[in-house]
Amino acid sequence: MGLLLIIIIVISFIIASNFQKLLSKPIIDLAQATDVVSASADYSFRLVKSSNDEIRILYDGFNEMLKQIDMRDAELQQKNKELERLIDTSPDAIILTDTENRITIANNRFMDMCGVNNDQSILGKGLLSFVKKGDIHIVSKELNPDYAQTD
Repeated sequence: MGLLLIIIIVISFIIASNFQKLLSKPIIDLAQATDVVSASADYSFRLVKSSNDEIRILYDGFNEMLKQIDMRDAELQQKNKELERLIDTSPDAIILTDTENRITIANNRFMDMCGVNNDQSILGKGLLSFVKKGDIHIVSKELNPDYAQTD
């Protein structure tokens, strides 16, 4: 009787161990896939379906989510290119500055007005460094409304 109990326990352990591997492998694969996608930002990655159960539904959901992110990313890149083209081809001078009035984006018209031939020579510089000395007071008031109140 004792030997039979030991055999049953060993067999139960083997079955439970195999069942645990069967259940945890797809979950581990999904966790590894999220790590790969997060590290590489490769939203074209897809999990390969290996079963026809709840795990397949989970994989399908994960793959659909990645597909939507990939499509939105492509759409965003396209819109970004269109915006850059619009800014670059504008007949008006266009610049963007950060909160400290350093130039972060400047179009070709602005660079022509400043007499520079590439944006690397003006990016990161203060906007006021491109304003005529006589106009600095006026531009400063426009950039900083608090400045106008201290006059």
